[in-house]
Amino acid sequence: MRVRVYDSVNVTIEPKLRELILSNRIHRFDCSQCGQPIAVETTMLYHDMGYGFAVWFLPGGSDTDIAALRAGFDGSQPRYIEQAPVTTEWNHFKETILDIERRTAAYEP
Repeated sequence: MRVRVYDSVNVTIEPKLRELILSNRIHRFDCSQCGQPIAVETTMLYHDMGYGFAVWFLPGGSDTDIAALRAGFDGSQPRYIEQAPVTTEWNHFKETILDIERRTAAYEP
């Protein structure tokens, strides 16, 4: 079975991905053999170019992992991506997205 797993989500280009994240349907699949649901947790960047913010999801990441993620930037990315908050827990990732949206003037997904 082939499944699509995102390491970067740009909701300006693909707005439907925002709802997949917020409804816990992104990276969730049913096993083709037994039908059991499977959740794939992987590092992912949530990127909203229209409103100029980003949030990283780094599942189970340690301070060392977060530092390594930040060290990988070379200055060619937009500043808000380089300075984006990093979350290590799925629900906190979603809450961070919603919190930034609430603080962004006139946000309309």
